[in-house]
Amino acid sequence: MPRFTSEFYDPRKILFFDLRAVHDMDGVVQKWHPPVKRGIVLRPEREYEGGMTLPVAIFPSHDGDRILCHYACINSAEKFPSLKAAGLLHCNCLAVSEDGFGWKRPNLGRTAFRGSTENNILPLADVEFKVVCDPRDPDPARRYKGMALLWPNAGKRVYPDRPGTRIFCSAASPDAIRWSEPVAVPHFLETGDTSGLTYDERRGLFLFTTRPRGYWVGPEFPALTSRPIKKNSPDGRWVAVSTSRDFVEWSPLDLVLTRDARDEEGVDFYCAVFFPYGDLYLGLLRRHHFWHGTMDTELVWGNDGVRWNRSYYRRAFLSPGDLGDEDWCFGDLINCKPIRRGNELLFFYEGRNHVHAPHAVRGTPNAGAMDAFMGVATLREDGFVSLESGAHGGHLTTEVLPAGGKRLALNARTVGDGFISIELLNRRFEPLAGPLRFSGDDTARELRFGEEVALPRTEDGGVMLRLYLENAAIYSLSIRD
Repeated sequence: MPRFTSEFYDPRKILFFDLRAVHDMDGVVQKWHPPVKRGIVLRPEREYEGGMTLPVAIFPSHDGDRILCHYACINSAEKFPSLKAAGLLHCNCLAVSEDGFGWKRPNLGRTAFRGSTENNILPLADVEFKVVCDPRDPDPARRYKGMALLWPNAGKRVYPDRPGTRIFCSAASPDAIRWSEPVAVPHFLETGDTSGLTYDERRGLFLFTTRPRGYWVGPEFPALTSRPIKKNSPDGRWVAVSTSRDFVEWSPLDLVLTRDARDEEGVDFYCAVFFPYGDLYLGLLRRHHFWHGTMDTELVWGNDGVRWNRSYYRRAFLSPGDLGDEDWCFGDLINCKPIRRGNELLFFYEGRNHVHAPHAVRGTPNAGAMDAFMGVATLREDGFVSLESGAHGGHLTTEVLPAGGKRLALNARTVGDGFISIELLNRRFEPLAGPLRFSGDDTARELRFGEEVALPRTEDGGVMLRLYLENAAIYSLSIRD
């Protein structure tokens, strides 16, 4: 069992986002839970990092023993003239962690700075470089796969007939350090400058998300600095997805998320990342609040990875911090999957204390300065949504569950003298076994009805659960072999 994983697909795990698995309930409410911020874990320390350690990719190593982070350092010549003199205002770096909280900068020996290669600088020339680990690929040279946004000065080498064009390019690596030459993806010309990259183990697809073009007036690409009038497209920024089975051939970008009438005026979508979790799909949607210059993240969910449901009140899943905090303006999750460590999920976010606008008031000491840090937040496994009841108690009956040689596991917790009473029913709501009594806090408590571990076989092939909750919460049900 690897220490860290970013694969969560389990068609036999039931979550309670849309209550499809609930037949009826009384005295039970649905509650949503954000991750808990645990603080900044990566901040600028070395000269070449300047004021930014901007996380762009977080992923487990191929053996699941470590977590790797690609981060970018982007600095202004006015604020860091010494870096301008050294020719390294922008660089990409690698950090490594064994727990998600303490991070080390390994000596990679790949790029010289101040006459030494004893640093963690990667030989990459791009800002937006997303990475996924693909241990299924039989070619060890393609164990890690990346999608990089190359800007015009770097793009000439991969797309010479469009030297002034931003280009997303694919690359592969055996170790996430040494990368193959980038190959341009024609569908991804002149997209936005943020992206997400994940592997969908449910469908066997790589998922690439970005802000697509679609607002150009004519067929030719305009200059990057121009602001053409939008035509036949939604207002603001929006999110599109492309898929690939081999990381070579990619489908055209398809629009999947755009703002609607229930969104606050001035909100648009900076990007998103989608991934299977349990028996459905989840998405982390980065929202830009234009009038405030802030960023946060909304949790979305769906059944097919294309059509998405959004929270009723457009509530944030992760928000910026309070005034004076290092993440005062930005508290948004980076476009990568969460990582499971034991029975909790790790979410990595970027923190900033400058608005998404001119980065400081002109004429002040911090004019032109940018900052970026990486923080970590945690959530119990499957802890996105719960069904719970207080001291007065409540009843819950599930829909029919698959039976015959299966076991059930419960992710739940109680407080004080709370408990959950669990009874097994047939389709006619007649008791088959139980009730069991659960108290405590467990993410995978196996339910044993009598001496038999497996669920009983029934004539019609299905069983149901009836639960009574008192000062208790249920997060998920899992059906196991």
